[in-house]
Amino acid sequence: MTAVYAIPENARVVEQAAENATIENVTVNGDQATLEWTSKVNGRTGSGTTHLRRVDEAWLLSGTGT
Repeated sequence: MTAVYAIPENARVVEQAAENATIENVTVNGDQATLEWTSKVNGRTGSGTTHLRRVDEAWLLSGTGT
C-alpha cells in the first residue's frame, strides 16, 4: 500500500473506491475469506476481489487481490 499512496492521484482513486465499495459476495473457508465487491470511481463502475485471512480473531488483508 505504501507504493499506492506514494502517488497522490493513485491514493485519491483508492480512497474513492473504498468509500463507494459495495460488497457483493463473501466466501469464508476456515481462516481464509474472499470478498467480491464493486465500486464506482470517476463515474466508472469496476469490480474486484479481496482475499483475507484470520489471525488471532482479526481479519487481515492477504495477497494482492484484483
